[in-house]
Amino acid sequence: MSTLASIFRKWSDISLVLRILVGLGPRFRTVILLYLVSTLAAAFVAVGFIIGVVQDSVETALNSSGDVFFAVTAELRDRKKNRAGTENG
Repeated sequence: MSTLASIFRKWSDISLVLRILVGLGPRFRTVILLYLVSTLAAAFVAVGFIIGVVQDSVETALNSSGDVFFAVTAELRDRKKNRAGTENG
């Protein structure tokens, strides 16, 4: 859970306990709001995690394709250099 959501949830729990201790009890609207906030926070964390995994995979694939591109370029340059050396020698 993100830090902000964690802090919000902790203060929400504290305020709920204080309302019960004072005798006001939780209102239905408050309970529903707390449920929705915690559910949304969990959803945002899950989406952030999935985005992180996809970003890491794409970054790895791009890095690997760049390595292949440079290896092929070096190989072609070597072949061209060797052909030029055999034609002159």
